[in-house]
Parts: sequence; C-alpha cells; structure tokens
Amino acid sequence: SGKKVKLIHEVHDMWPISPIEIGGMSPKNPFIRVMQRGEDSFCAKSDFIVSLLPSAKAYFIEHGMAPEKFVHIPNGVVLEEWEHSGKIPKNIADHFTKNRENGKFNLCFFGSIHKTYNLDVLIEAVIKMECKDLAVTFIGPGLDKDELKAMTVGHEDKFTFFDPIPKKAIPDLFNYIDASFVGAKSQKIFRFGISMNKLFDAMIGGKPILYMVDAPNNYVKEYDCGVSVDGDDIGALEIGIRELVHLDEETRKRMGENGVKAAKEFFNYRSLSEKFENLMK
Repeated sequence: SGKKVKLIHEVHDMWPISPIEIGGMSPKNPFIRVMQRGEDSFCAKSDFIVSLLPSAKAYFIEHGMAPEKFVHIPNGVVLEEWEHSGKIPKNIADHFTKNRENGKFNLCFFGSIHKTYNLDVLIEAVIKMECKDLAVTFIGPGLDKDELKAMTVGHEDKFTFFDPIPKKAIPDLFNYIDASFVGAKSQKIFRFGISMNKLFDAMIGGKPILYMVDAPNNYVKEYDCGVSVDGDDIGALEIGIRELVHLDEETRKRMGENGVKAAKEFFNYRSLSEKFENLMK
C-alpha cells in the first residue's frame, strides 16, 4: 500500500537485564538470548523508543539505537482523581488530628508495606533519634507489615499502622499529614532511572516529601519539593528527618506548592498522552 507505519516501542521494565541482574539468570540462558535478540531488534528497527526511565538512553544506544529515537515519558497522575475525591476513615482522621493537637509532626507512608521501600530503615532511624515531636503512620496492606510492626514494639507512641484506604481518599489524606515518605532499597537496575506512581501522588498532594531513593533522576531535588537523602544511609536519613521536622512553615508550604506545580505541568496523563500523540503524527 506504500503507507509508512511508525513503529514505536515502549519500555517499562528493562528486559532481559532485569532477570539477569535481579534474578541472577545467565546471559547465555536460551530464554535470555531470545529476549536479547528482541531488544537488539527493537533498538535497530523502531522509529521511536519511549521509556519511563530517562537514563536508559545510553544503554539502548549501546544496543544499536540511534540517539534521536529516544523519548522519555514518565508515569504521572490522573488529575480528575484529585478533583473528585473521597474522605479518609474517621478513625484515621482523628488519629492525625490528635497528633497535631499534641504538637506532633505527621509523617506518613501510604502504599504496600514492604521493606523494599526502606520502611525498616525509617523505623530504625526514628527509634534511634528519639525525636519527641514526630509521629510516623503507615497506611496500606503488605507482606512485611507484621515484621515491621514488631520492630516498633515499645515505641507505639511514635508509630501507628492502619489498613489500606481507597485510592480516591488519598487526596483527603494530604489535608491531615505534614509530609510523606517515599523510599526504595538501592538496586543496580535503578541506574537507568525510576518512575514511581507513589512519588507523583506525593507531589500533587502538596506536602513536602522525604525521599530516600538512589536513581539518576531525582524529581524531589529537581523541583525542590522535599528533602532528599542517600538511598542507603541511615545516618543521612536521620539528618533528613531532622531537617524536615524543623522546616519553617513558609518553606514547607513552598515545597508543597512546587510539587503540585510540577505534577500538574509535567506529570499528568493529559500532557503525557499529548507527548505520545505527537510522536505518532
């Protein structure tokens, strides 16, 4: 027919390098070899390669991609969900309100309660610091919940665990908290960059973010919407917590506003899908 069809290849997870590095599979494994041929093929033949991971570009160039073919389009937030939200359960709202009345700083983690998100390091740091005016709340399901809860025994004044809340109640959660925690245990694979939905929710929530992730793209630093610490260093986390708790009202407000502005401008699915559409034109 003579019609030129564009071939756009989208990459979320890095295969076959993920099963090699994370799963310990051999590059000589037949399954890995087939995937490697697939990767080399899309690097050579695609018109565009779209990836959530901004720093994967150099890797794809090594595998035969022409540099100008790379387009980074991250995850984001659905703005409508933030315009029409629900309420958090009354017991959780009361918990935050009581903390606030007692002069405590409400730091919150919401999502799957797993150690991979550095939650064990957060608990250790808070216990070590003996910071009187900090209350840490975990909201969500999770395989490691019991184990992490056990770490907090004897320190129940500082830590509280709640069951998950509906996604549509997340915007209301930000009316009650002072800051949120976003972390991840360091992995070699993060060198390609990282795109966490939880981070974009935390940005549009409009409160400072305590960020403990090692990856080349750091939106918390880039958009000045929180306190960023080394992904492996408990000492750095203690310093970061102190800094966060002692931020003046004006700085807290500014950081929150910076996050909202960036999320609305760059990390919302309306403008992200426009970016995608433009590639197809």
